[in-house]
Amino acid sequence: MDNPDRDPPDGGGDPFLADLHREILASIGEGVSVVSATDLLIRYTNPGFDAMFGYEPGELMGKEVSVLNAGTEQDQADTALTIAANLLAAESWCGEVLGRHKDGSTFWSRASVVARDVPRWGRVWIAVWSDIDHLKRVEAALRKSETSLRLLVDHAPDGIYVTDAHGGRIDVNPAGAAMVGYSRGEVRAMNLADFVLPDDAPRFAVEMARVRAGQTSSCEWLVRRKDGSTFSAEVVGRQLPDGRIQGIVRDITEHKRAEEQRVAALERQRDTLVREVHHRIKNHLQGVIGLLRNAMTENPEISAPIGMSIDRIRAVAVVYGISGRVAEGQVPLRDLLQMLVASAAGPVGVTYEAAPSSQNPLLAQEDAVPVSLVANELIANALKHLEAPDPRRPVRVSIDDRPGGVCIEISGGPAHLPQDFDFDGGRGLGGGLELVGTLLPRKTARLTFRQRGDEVIASLCLVLPTQQ
Repeated sequence: MDNPDRDPPDGGGDPFLADLHREILASIGEGVSVVSATDLLIRYTNPGFDAMFGYEPGELMGKEVSVLNAGTEQDQADTALTIAANLLAAESWCGEVLGRHKDGSTFWSRASVVARDVPRWGRVWIAVWSDIDHLKRVEAALRKSETSLRLLVDHAPDGIYVTDAHGGRIDVNPAGAAMVGYSRGEVRAMNLADFVLPDDAPRFAVEMARVRAGQTSSCEWLVRRKDGSTFSAEVVGRQLPDGRIQGIVRDITEHKRAEEQRVAALERQRDTLVREVHHRIKNHLQGVIGLLRNAMTENPEISAPIGMSIDRIRAVAVVYGISGRVAEGQVPLRDLLQMLVASAAGPVGVTYEAAPSSQNPLLAQEDAVPVSLVANELIANALKHLEAPDPRRPVRVSIDDRPGGVCIEISGGPAHLPQDFDFDGGRGLGGGLELVGTLLPRKTARLTFRQRGDEVIASLCLVLPTQQ
């Protein structure tokens, strides 16, 4: 026979409803309890409630409800009184309670309680209980994880920015705020575009569009600080699952400075090595010239061709001599001409002049060697074909700017071009000018000859490397 103190309220006199109520209360997973509002004694518990707190069916009948609360007796009483006070004021209460199992262990539950009057027991509190201990543990673990993540973010050396899809409403870690010289509060009121230089604004718009499209952006930027200064940064941007944008910013100023210093040191080492090689080549060429001069002394009948060979070798030696003294093996054209003039030998002197505003372009070694040989041949040719050498009329070498480059003029007289002379057509050329035609860089140089009075003027016009 059922225990009247264990029976739930009836079904309003309908046996079917009463049986249905009992079946529902016996089968649901939530716990249901009825507590007397006058003496706070438990009047009813369903099987779910008994199992939740670890008691046998009927074991809780007549016990004070405070035995289910965790803590000291005072804590238990305080919890029961807090719930009672709310029920007296509002006739309902909902909240979380730290409960105690029969074995003394504790767990978290959520209770929804209403105050009602029932015929058998008078004023009672009817409560539905859910075991939320697992959820509370998950929440605690999540909070711990979030705390650990926040500590990791807050102490990360890189700047971490999280913004809305348009780069606004910025959340930033301390390192990110310190990088740009703003407080975190100031950064939150800004937009990522505020840190971009005006010239980079179009590129920034493109990268933001890529990120919003789900792509990852990894670029170097000059980032603007609060004081107007800038620093080099590597920025990786991506879209988060919730649509926000995350940017990881790393200050690479020191890294770039160290890399630039490393590259500069390597370039210095390379230049030193190249200059030493050029210096040794020049010395070897000078040695060859010395051997050829000995051959001229021993074989005067072949002194003319040997002399021409010496002049040509000397022109090459001049290039390597200059290359051995300058950085990157590049040869200043005006310096090259001055050295060729200084080493020229003939029946009259050779002078050099340059317009004050004329350029001094740098020639790569592969260009400087043929230019040096061509200029040397033209000087030698001018000295060789003087009809009546006059020390008062030296061969003149000059350099001046021309549109797109420079022109070198070599003039001497008295001298006349042969009537059938045609350099471009290859007529009337001697061995020296034939060599010039072979060496002349056709794409970057133009050589012409003209007669002016009793002087022959050779004009060698060069296209400057930066203007080719």
